[in-house]
Amino acid sequence: MNKRRVVVTGFGLVSPLGNDVPSFWANVKANKSGVGPITLIDASDLAVKIAGEVKSFDPALRIDAKESKKMDRFAQFAVYAALEALESAKLQKDALDPIRTGVCLGTGQGGSNTIEEAVSRLIERGPNRVPPMTVAKGLANF
Repeated sequence: MNKRRVVVTGFGLVSPLGNDVPSFWANVKANKSGVGPITLIDASDLAVKIAGEVKSFDPALRIDAKESKKMDRFAQFAVYAALEALESAKLQKDALDPIRTGVCLGTGQGGSNTIEEAVSRLIERGPNRVPPMTVAKGLANF
């Protein structure tokens, strides 16, 4: 019988408790909460005014600026965390066999920012002003 093996060699994350594994674990061990008042959007008309927001996130620390512009914020989180996992595993992206290498990630609903911006452009400026990559930018299949 051929046994398949999975080896986890690196970790990466972006979360309300930290944008890398060391800061996340330090905050968990310090019993800190990542939940607080909503600051990234105007929540004055919302019934709920607290959330677990990712703050102080700078995709430029790991993602090329040109590539980052093509991604919704949730996709930037995923790519950033995957690159941290490669770094923590001391692996070089170009040296990996894509058939034998994978990244496991989870997302609920990504792309909301991209869709919201596209709808605003559509209403305010017409269909010819909606970027052609809107749908691709908002999907979780990077």
